[in-house]
Amino acid sequence: DSGFGYYDENTDDHVKPTLAMNESLAFSQPYVQANDCADRTGPSIWWPQRWPYNPGSANKSKAAGWNLQYFSHDFVIYTYAFDVSGIEDIAVYIRTHQHKTAHPLDRTYKVYDPEQLAAAGVPHIDPQRVSAWKRYPMQQRSLQQDINGVAWQPRATEVMRILPAQQIGDLYYSYIHDYQDVLLDYYIEATDKRGNVSRSQIQQVYVGSGKYRFNADKSTLIEDPQGTVAGTYPFITPTSP
Repeated sequence: DSGFGYYDENTDDHVKPTLAMNESLAFSQPYVQANDCADRTGPSIWWPQRWPYNPGSANKSKAAGWNLQYFSHDFVIYTYAFDVSGIEDIAVYIRTHQHKTAHPLDRTYKVYDPEQLAAAGVPHIDPQRVSAWKRYPMQQRSLQQDINGVAWQPRATEVMRILPAQQIGDLYYSYIHDYQDVLLDYYIEATDKRGNVSRSQIQQVYVGSGKYRFNADKSTLIEDPQGTVAGTYPFITPTSP
């Protein structure tokens, strides 16, 4: 619930999901451990996220203190994933659209394999509208050491000590730099060590140009593929000591 992120001053709202998860483990873990040798279920993939939400264009959110940011076309796609047999492979798949908007009757962007469906006669599927999928491997980060808060958020950490979480999925992420001024589809696919596969739903994002120009009175920046003002790289980068 996004409310836990916006209004975490409500003391205990953001640990209520932890309570539910901890309680569920008492039932789910014994069953899974007794049957994991027969695992035929693909990895669990949390709904894929991206940041900035509006890549290549203007953004304003809590992440930047509600300050208006004019970002470059770089962004990250990330998720949390878990599999009892272990995750063998996980990647983001991205394809581009021929046009900058999707036709309201078009269903091509909703399907993984438009060529197969078009050949089968499924209506409103046109493989020419999209490119082939391009694969981007995802990096992994364990969140186990940060499962109950981080030092730079002491108020949240204090509450989480009262009800510590027991389990958390790993973070998987991929930085994307290859696209400007284009409509994209993307999804995440994961394979466990037994060969079971899961796919997330396909999502869309329009990646802006990451370039800007000033308006007539030079008071506002306007996104413009021909602009001479470069967008700000949205991520923290290492600096020399």
